[in-house]
Amino acid sequence: MPRETVSPGAARRPAFALEIQDAALLVAKAHPHGLPQVRMLKLLWLAELRHFERTGERLTPAGWWRWQHGPYSKDVINTVKKATRAFRCEEVSEEPFNPALMIRANAEPSSPLNSSGVDSVNEVLWMHQKYTDEELLREIYADPFFEETPFSFDFDFSSLPRYRRSLPEAEVERLRSLPTKPVAAIADLFAP
Repeated sequence: MPRETVSPGAARRPAFALEIQDAALLVAKAHPHGLPQVRMLKLLWLAELRHFERTGERLTPAGWWRWQHGPYSKDVINTVKKATRAFRCEEVSEEPFNPALMIRANAEPSSPLNSSGVDSVNEVLWMHQKYTDEELLREIYADPFFEETPFSFDFDFSSLPRYRRSLPEAEVERLRSLPTKPVAAIADLFAP
């Protein structure tokens, strides 16, 4: 059963914030020199969709909306900014109303994500390791779930099954049997 999304004004349950934080930490740990917030959001979006394909459930309860540069989640950005012990965020833009962040991980995930959640994030990191931001955006825009959501609207995850079905059990088992790279090995691929 899909979990509810975190609405911007609602009180958050700590487990929700930890799930978002741990998914973001997995992505950030794979980029030891840091990554821009826009790239992190794109990779987490793809992991969210991949996880749904594998399990029929959401990876995190983060709310997402369609933005001109891809999917955007205020829940993810706020969680990263508030978790000052887990992340180091540096503003790299001089635009006062739209600062771009470079995000680095300072901690290990605390593990509220289940193993299939970790596998989904690692799989997206592995598959998209050499993609430029433009290539990531092209892939995201080619997805009907993204494409059919009007600009600046929230994504309605209750309609996601129409676009993404859970994989048959045999395919899930095949994916589980594939060798996966630990986050440290993925991080080595991004090292200069």
